[in-house]
Amino acid sequence: MLRLPTTALILPLLITTLFLSLQSSSAGADTVYIRDVIYVPLRGGQSGEHRILHQGIRSGTVLERLEVNDETGFSLVRTSSGLEGWIQNQYLVTDPIARDQLEAMREKLARLESTTTGSKAQLEIELEKVSAANQLIENLEQEKSALNQELNRITALAADVINIDAKNIELQEEFKGLNQQIDDLTVVNADLQDENNQTWYMIGAATIFFGILLGLWLGRQMFGRRDAGWG
Repeated sequence: MLRLPTTALILPLLITTLFLSLQSSSAGADTVYIRDVIYVPLRGGQSGEHRILHQGIRSGTVLERLEVNDETGFSLVRTSSGLEGWIQNQYLVTDPIARDQLEAMREKLARLESTTTGSKAQLEIELEKVSAANQLIENLEQEKSALNQELNRITALAADVINIDAKNIELQEEFKGLNQQIDDLTVVNADLQDENNQTWYMIGAATIFFGILLGLWLGRQMFGRRDAGWG
């Protein structure tokens, strides 16, 4: 009879807490596994003397247990190919062996690593998107600042234009007033020129008149002297 090493008996018990056993839905049947031994013979009866139907079933092989006999210490099992026979109970466990559990854990870890790698790659993509979005926001903020400065400049220019327009209107009014004053002064000047012309005309007329009177007076004086000489 084969004997299992002590570690082979303890290790499956430690790992059984990690996995749930798979139960078969067949009537009166459950799923069992070959324990952590290399090969276990499948016999035609419930003793070590019965004919061996299978030279050795590899450890970790999944079997369907059909019957358990605690008195003989054997269980009737069926392989995946349909072969039925008896195996000692000590070689059967209801949980996968440590090697298979470790392999399953490795596969799960590999899947997790693959998922993690994909998640990291996706995260990097999302981070790049966030970085690009932040850069875009920064650029937009700079454009906004520049537009605000331009708006302030245009607003200031618009205020200057309004002030210039108001000043222009004021100057136009002053210009109109000056033109009116010029027109008034032109009229006054024309009137003064007319009066001046009249004054000079009167002066000229008076001068002529006095000249005539003077000429007459002088003539009379000359004729008076002449008459006196002749007399």
